[in-house]
Amino acid sequence: MKRNNQGFTLIEVMVAVGIFAVTVSAIVLSTSQSISSAKQLKDKIQARDVAEQFITNIWISKDLPDDGVHHEEVEQGDRQWLVDLQVDTIPYFKEEPFNIIAKRIEVKTKPANEDQYSDVYIAIVSEPGP
Repeated sequence: MKRNNQGFTLIEVMVAVGIFAVTVSAIVLSTSQSISSAKQLKDKIQARDVAEQFITNIWISKDLPDDGVHHEEVEQGDRQWLVDLQVDTIPYFKEEPFNIIAKRIEVKTKPANEDQYSDVYIAIVSEPGP
């Protein structure tokens, strides 16, 4: 008499479950890393936008800030941002007929609730000549 078993053994089921668990773990880890990378990229882009906005506003206003360190807090998007400016005067064309003064502006930005600043952005802007 011949028995025809139509199923999987316990070992086959355990191997299949193990393979499935490893595959799901790899997918979850990969997704988690992708989400973390996307958040970091979003933060860097927003930090750059905040810095560029500050530099553009200074350039448009043609009213250069005084030398020294300046601290600002702004809201961009759904977050508060801290902006630190380091302003230094650079003699550019100090002789006649130019008499132009340039400022080196170093901008560091970070979300208000974080400790580390993003990249540093540097701009050179000048006062209009006579």
